[in-house]
Amino acid sequence: MPRTVAGAKLVLSWTGQYDIPPDWNPIIGSVPGLEGVHVAVGFSGHGFKIVPTVGESLAQQILGNEPRVPIDMYDMNRFETGKTLNGAYVKGTFA
Repeated sequence: MPRTVAGAKLVLSWTGQYDIPPDWNPIIGSVPGLEGVHVAVGFSGHGFKIVPTVGESLAQQILGNEPRVPIDMYDMNRFETGKTLNGAYVKGTFA
Protein backbone atom coordinates (compact mmCIF):
# COMPACT_ATOMS: atom_id res chain seq x y z
CA MET A 1 0.00 0.00 0.00
CA PRO A 2 1.51 3.40 -0.99
CA ARG A 3 2.28 5.87 1.78
CA THR A 4 1.09 9.47 1.48
CA VAL A 5 1.66 12.67 3.39
CA ALA A 6 -1.90 13.87 3.00
CA GLY A 7 -2.57 13.66 6.73
CA ALA A 8 0.83 14.98 7.85
CA LYS A 9 1.01 18.08 10.04
CA LEU A 10 3.79 20.63 10.35
CA VAL A 11 5.58 20.03 13.63
CA LEU A 12 8.53 22.41 13.44
CA SER A 13 9.81 24.99 10.98
CA TRP A 14 12.25 27.87 10.77
CA THR A 15 13.40 30.36 8.20
CA GLY A 16 16.18 32.83 7.71
CA GLN A 17 18.04 34.77 5.08
CA TYR A 18 20.70 32.81 3.22
CA ASP A 19 22.73 35.47 1.48
CA ILE A 20 25.04 34.41 -1.33
CA PRO A 21 26.98 36.85 -3.54
CA PRO A 22 27.21 36.01 -7.25
CA ASP A 23 30.57 34.23 -6.87
CA TRP A 24 29.54 32.53 -3.60
CA ASN A 25 32.26 34.29 -1.59
CA PRO A 26 31.78 36.93 1.12
CA ILE A 27 32.04 40.67 0.56
CA ILE A 28 34.51 42.21 3.01
CA GLY A 29 35.80 45.77 3.14
CA SER A 30 34.80 49.36 2.70
CA VAL A 31 31.67 50.42 0.82
CA PRO A 32 32.51 52.67 -2.13
CA GLY A 33 30.88 56.08 -1.83
CA LEU A 34 30.05 55.68 1.87
CA GLU A 35 33.01 56.91 3.86
CA GLY A 36 33.50 55.03 7.11
CA VAL A 37 31.13 52.18 6.21
CA HIS A 38 32.66 48.71 6.16
CA VAL A 39 30.95 45.36 5.70
CA ALA A 40 31.53 41.66 6.18
CA VAL A 41 28.49 40.01 4.55
CA GLY A 42 27.44 37.21 2.25
CA PHE A 43 29.03 34.26 4.01
CA SER A 44 26.26 31.92 2.85
CA GLY A 45 26.03 30.09 6.16
CA HIS A 46 29.71 29.38 6.86
CA GLY A 47 30.76 32.74 8.27
CA PHE A 48 30.66 31.52 11.86
CA LYS A 49 33.74 29.41 11.13
CA ILE A 50 35.92 32.20 9.79
CA VAL A 51 34.51 35.34 11.41
CA PRO A 52 37.19 35.67 14.12
CA THR A 53 39.92 36.06 11.49
CA VAL A 54 37.70 38.15 9.22
CA GLY A 55 36.96 40.53 12.10
CA GLU A 56 40.63 40.83 12.95
CA SER A 57 41.62 41.48 9.34
CA LEU A 58 38.82 43.99 8.73
CA ALA A 59 39.72 45.87 11.93
CA GLN A 60 43.37 46.02 10.85
CA GLN A 61 42.33 47.30 7.42
CA ILE A 62 40.06 49.97 8.94
CA LEU A 63 42.94 51.14 11.15
CA GLY A 64 45.13 51.52 8.07
CA ASN A 65 47.33 48.54 8.88
CA GLU A 66 48.20 45.60 6.65
CA PRO A 67 45.92 42.71 7.70
CA ARG A 68 47.69 39.59 8.97
CA VAL A 69 45.38 37.59 6.69
CA PRO A 70 44.74 39.39 3.37
CA ILE A 71 41.11 40.26 2.60
CA ASP A 72 41.49 42.64 -0.33
CA MET A 73 40.32 39.97 -2.81
CA TYR A 74 36.89 40.03 -1.10
CA ASP A 75 36.30 43.72 -1.93
CA MET A 76 32.88 44.42 -3.42
CA ASN A 77 34.46 46.13 -6.43
CA ARG A 78 35.45 42.70 -7.76
CA PHE A 79 32.06 42.40 -9.42
CA GLU A 80 32.54 45.59 -11.43
CA THR A 81 36.14 44.78 -12.37
CA GLY A 82 35.42 41.17 -13.30
CA LYS A 83 37.79 39.83 -10.65
CA THR A 84 35.30 37.45 -9.05
CA LEU A 85 36.60 34.57 -6.98
CA ASN A 86 36.14 31.36 -8.90
CA GLY A 87 38.16 28.32 -7.95
CA ALA A 88 38.95 25.04 -9.65
CA TYR A 89 35.44 23.77 -8.99
CA VAL A 90 33.78 26.94 -10.31
CA LYS A 91 31.80 29.14 -7.90
CA GLY A 92 32.25 29.23 -4.15
CA THR A 93 35.47 27.28 -3.91
CA PHE A 94 38.15 29.94 -3.63
CA ALA A 95 37.63 31.00 -0.01
